[in-house]
Amino acid sequence: MSILSDRYASQAMKDIWSAHAKILAERNLWITVMKTQAALGFEIPAQAIADYEKVKNQIDLASIDKREKELRHDVKARIEEFNSLAGHQYI
Repeated sequence: MSILSDRYASQAMKDIWSAHAKILAERNLWITVMKTQAALGFEIPAQAIADYEKVKNQIDLASIDKREKELRHDVKARIEEFNSLAGHQYI
């Protein structure tokens, strides 16, 4: 967060724009994309989607940061973290 947000933003706004909330929103997007792809005929098992749903709230920012330092790519780090938690690679 910036000095301005710390000083002037409400707690609700800070929560919306927190790293945790942004990652959760991104994971929800990925799950929606997988559901849509499955409905269009892509081979994504319903159990895999359910496994992603089960772990979507398990957000470990330190682990994601560690992956990002190794991979040098922020999105790839978040994808690998989520895949690892779910035990699948459909994202």
